[in-house]
Amino acid sequence: MFCSKCGTRVPDGSKFCPGCGAPLPGQPAQVAVPQRPDGFQATSAEGSQPSAGPQPPKKSKAPIIVCAVVAVVAIAAVAVFALMPKGGGADSNGVAPAGDAPASTEAVEQGTPWTSMDLSGNGYTHEFGIALDEPDGTLGPVTIYDQDQVVAGDITSNSNGDENLMCLDYGDINWGSWGPDSFRNADSGSDKECTLLVPGDATVENPWGRWAFIATCDDYSSGDQYLFTRSTTLELNEDGTGSYEFAAMWGDYVTCEVADPSDENYDPSKADNSFVHSFTWERSGNTFDITFDNGNTYTLTFE
Repeated sequence: MFCSKCGTRVPDGSKFCPGCGAPLPGQPAQVAVPQRPDGFQATSAEGSQPSAGPQPPKKSKAPIIVCAVVAVVAIAAVAVFALMPKGGGADSNGVAPAGDAPASTEAVEQGTPWTSMDLSGNGYTHEFGIALDEPDGTLGPVTIYDQDQVVAGDITSNSNGDENLMCLDYGDINWGSWGPDSFRNADSGSDKECTLLVPGDATVENPWGRWAFIATCDDYSSGDQYLFTRSTTLELNEDGTGSYEFAAMWGDYVTCEVADPSDENYDPSKADNSFVHSFTWERSGNTFDITFDNGNTYTLTFE
């Protein structure tokens, strides 16, 4: 066989001319397979495509998936938080489930509203006491105890700022047998009034401050001594001390100020009749065991 290009004699079975290298008739041309830059040989299919040169490494989809998962979790957390009841898991009444922190520290600090203060001793079941139908001086019925005598009425107003002055409408007061003869026998035109003083922020747990019952009577038929004022006052201090005071005075609006614990000129020692006893106390729950400076013992209870 001879090469058709250059005429060189070619041995039988040759695929290329030994003279010029041309492919011999009847033999398919072979295409050189390119080598990958990384040293791995491409397949024939890859080798048939033009080389685009080294390719940058493909970016992993893992960060995208992780970010998507985090976003979904965050949205779910916000939705759950929005649906949760306020107050740290408390119910609609503000009461936390057992084992949880209190739903409101403010509620805990406020304590239990009081409905009664009662001092007993010296042979009296009720030496001095105040009992309310509604807590904390809400307008409504009230009962006052003064050495077992009872004065009943209705609270008609709340005023005087921090001291929470509670005034009783004298027209609704049932005095019973309370008071001295001069008070009970005052003429029909006299005005008899009652005032209570209680600490404005008192609770069963923290009953500190001044508790007082003040009764007054205007009797103009008595001349210059037209005004009668009588008061009973209990002062309870957080430091384990206190005082119990009584004052009564016939006079005028100026002289009777000394018997009125709501007045800045209050001074029992200047009243016609009075006593002042200091005391110390020991507490057990809502009960105070009181020892007066004269040795008498009393029991004070708040509910």
